Amino acid sequence: PPVLDYYRNRFQYILVDEYQDTNAAQYELVRLLAGDRHNLCVVGDDDQSIYGWRGADLRNILDFEKDFPECVTVKLEQNYRSTGNILEAANQVIAHNRGRKEKALWTESESGERIALYRGKVRAALAPSAIARYDADASLIARGVVDAGKFESYFRIFANRILPLTHTRAERRELLRAKGLEERRAFFRGTWANRRYRLLFKLFFNKWVMGRLGRDPEFFRYVKKTAISGEIWKRAERAMSELPTEDNPYLRYVILGTFDGVLPHYARPENFELIRSRLDRIRFVQGAPAELAREKEGYSFFNLSDIFEYMGPDLFRATVDELLARSAPGAVFAYYNMMLPRMLTDVRPDRFTRDAARADRLFADNQAFFYGAYHVDILHS
Repeated sequence: PPVLDYYRNRFQYILVDEYQDTNAAQYELVRLLAGDRHNLCVVGDDDQSIYGWRGADLRNILDFEKDFPECVTVKLEQNYRSTGNILEAANQVIAHNRGRKEKALWTESESGERIALYRGKVRAALAPSAIARYDADASLIARGVVDAGKFESYFRIFANRILPLTHTRAERRELLRAKGLEERRAFFRGTWANRRYRLLFKLFFNKWVMGRLGRDPEFFRYVKKTAISGEIWKRAERAMSELPTEDNPYLRYVILGTFDGVLPHYARPENFELIRSRLDRIRFVQGAPAELAREKEGYSFFNLSDIFEYMGPDLFRATVDELLARSAPGAVFAYYNMMLPRMLTDVRPDRFTRDAARADRLFADNQAFFYGAYHVDILHS
């Protein structure tokens, strides 16, 4: 129509603010004016939609990518007004909103303590690659440890780049909804584990991709399995179908790219003061565990994560012997196995006893489903 052509030519570039508050008539007007050019930019926040009572339709912003599939979405997650405490509370509140785009608000306000800790105590102890990473992106420090790790970044890529190709936002939310065992199994097999998801999952979690985006390539040096994606698939399938999904923070992070209010122990506000009070105890040292052990005798507790998987059999045995020489009687060794069965009780069954009940309880409580096993071994008195 001539009138429409006139206004399309007059308004060739369109910017709409507060798009979450547009109604059906405004949506149709914008769509018509954009025409085939699609020179359209909208700004809005689905979590601030408050005018539904007067006709605003939240679907206008939620479905924007469907209406304009060639669009580019930029998340404006850095906040310049509020303190970190306010944003932490806000993130936990808005996480319960239904029908929303995933986002994690953060701020540099009141993050000076983190930056000072990084520059004064942490930075000098890091490897050059880690220093380059954190120096290049101050937001990693400002937001805290939750999102700073390479493994976390890897999972966010999966949540933000891969899963949108295989599942709708509603399906991802449904996976995490509280369900009984049979309902979880039926949803996983009937809806979640579709052909495209299976293919992209196995491509993304193969040894080559994970070794470059998620872990150090050296991590897989001694892993004989070539198809590690199959092992990761089994663990993920168990977490999604056999175990409760609604309260697993790590599963939520993998599916949504954020903890979305379901926090692991170390990120819960009630633990902040305890953690803060012990920061002065932390000492950063680069080098092999055996080198650190030589500095002191009588260690009683070891939290070793999955460091043994970076070691060949000979180095593993030598490291265990060195740790033994510096440990107090009854010392407790806690560590993960992800891809390799590296166990102290296999190397020195004469010196270690596995506390299986304690290990299983802690592993279940932690819910870190992507690891293969958790071990708690006790040194004989």
